[in-house]
Amino acid sequence: MGKRTHSVVFIDAGVDAPLQLATGIGLKAKVLNLSPTEDGVEQITSTLATYPEIAEIHLIAHGSPGCLQLGNSQLELQNLTYYRAQLQRWFASPQQATIYIYGCNVAAGDAGSEFLGQLRSLTGANIAASPRLVGAANRGGDWRLDAVLGTVMPRRLLTETAIATYPGILGTDDFASATNLTNTDTGSNVGFTHESGEPIHDPSVSNLSPAFQQSLNAS
Repeated sequence: MGKRTHSVVFIDAGVDAPLQLATGIGLKAKVLNLSPTEDGVEQITSTLATYPEIAEIHLIAHGSPGCLQLGNSQLELQNLTYYRAQLQRWFASPQQATIYIYGCNVAAGDAGSEFLGQLRSLTGANIAASPRLVGAANRGGDWRLDAVLGTVMPRRLLTETAIATYPGILGTDDFASATNLTNTDTGSNVGFTHESGEPIHDPSVSNLSPAFQQSLNAS
């Protein structure tokens, strides 16, 4: 019997080059795309209900202080109470759980600090996020999550090659252009499984639609 899944990476379809990010994940994890036509928080809640053993989630999405773009909705300071019931169901053992947030400036300023504090209170999980730009170094970004609440184990989300070659920045200023780019994909919905770090040989993947779903071997 294979090992159970303990980590999930959720990639919002609106980010620049979501497939490149998916294939560059350096963790042993299940990697899922958030559909741009559905509520992202609801998608995450549904997935976590299917995998109650999940101990950590990684959210890759466009961000701003105290806000994340997830699917066709935003998770932000102003609507955390609206999602209260869902957030409280995310983890079976919240004290051992961690949420890693990869979005620009999510932890910045008073709004960022309050957002993370309330998210931790509602989920019970440890939190790691960034108060800076997240993404390509040549655009001022990096992948460090040094705004931390609770006890957080360091994780290297992407391979060194993925970090060096990813072209995007995960800020809301880039959201419209990234969404337009994503919506030019012409392929049908495709699911595929491969070992982390191996190339994908399915020819349809090059035209993958935003609704792609990838599962990597779970740790």
